[in-house]
Amino acid sequence: MDTMLQSRRAFLLRAAFLAGAALTGWAVPTPVSAAAALQNARRFLLARQAADGAWRSTRYGAFREGDALTPLVLWALGSMDGMGAACAERGLQWLEELTAAQAARAEPWSGLAYPLFTAGYAAQVLRAEATVGARRFGLI
Repeated sequence: MDTMLQSRRAFLLRAAFLAGAALTGWAVPTPVSAAAALQNARRFLLARQAADGAWRSTRYGAFREGDALTPLVLWALGSMDGMGAACAERGLQWLEELTAAQAARAEPWSGLAYPLFTAGYAAQVLRAEATVGARRFGLI
């Protein structure tokens, strides 16, 4: 009986929302294809790259330095078709500089908001780039 009441409540809430949306003139979102959604995500990410190549959050303090977001964004964009060459180059250069700076420290994990997260995605991105470069030059 309790499940029946919950599903009835959920139905009524959805119906009330849709009725209110229709009465106030809200547009009901239309479905978007997966390819279009990926293109929108790609454009969004590319538009937010800093001039130095990093991606930083303007809202969340832990992500303001770029060390956590940049490897993740490069990894995500690397799995999409059409990441701009200039964008990739700037991002990879920033990531390589971060990697070199961290490797030169006595404690390489210090100073990073999420060191394992950063290292994990950075390793994947740098390995993928090395593989692509090796293929480009006929080494593989």
